[in-house]
Amino acid sequence: GKHHHVARVDYGGNHHKGRARLDISGSACARVKSWPALAMWVEQQADYKLTRVDLAVDCLDGEWNVEHARDWLQAGEFNSGGRNPRHSCPGDWLNETPTYGRTLEVGRRENGKMLRAYEKGLQLAPASGDKWTRWEVELRNIDRDLPLDVLTHCDKYFVGAYKCLERILACAGERIATH
Repeated sequence: GKHHHVARVDYGGNHHKGRARLDISGSACARVKSWPALAMWVEQQADYKLTRVDLAVDCLDGEWNVEHARDWLQAGEFNSGGRNPRHSCPGDWLNETPTYGRTLEVGRRENGKMLRAYEKGLQLAPASGDKWTRWEVELRNIDRDLPLDVLTHCDKYFVGAYKCLERILACAGERIATH
């Protein structure tokens, strides 16, 4: 049968102080039956550390889309610490009617926090007109410690990344402190 990548475990041996890495794909995350049980298992591991977590929200009918993200960026609503973050706009933004999909990236992964809003429907089926938009917050342990709680209370950390995301999910956000 055909193999489907769901996770990877790497063991670093003596070179990496006996540490191992567990990398779980997005499709595997969709199959996790109990995030609290997974979080409890992680907590039982010796000297665990979360290094990257991606949190996603799908707007299947495009109720919040890349144009909203662009407008919020231009209005300064992704402002953090008094300045707007860097951004990039991959995709076919210059076509009047996008065919392959547009992406707005806000922030930089090198800084530990980045948002991607992209037209997932067009990415999967170009020219379909599908309005499915995925909002994805990528959090890394750069200048911050990712709490284990991020695995079980995803919504509050998604919203906590940028205040304007409260429009997408009606919940109180929690920011991850930087150091």
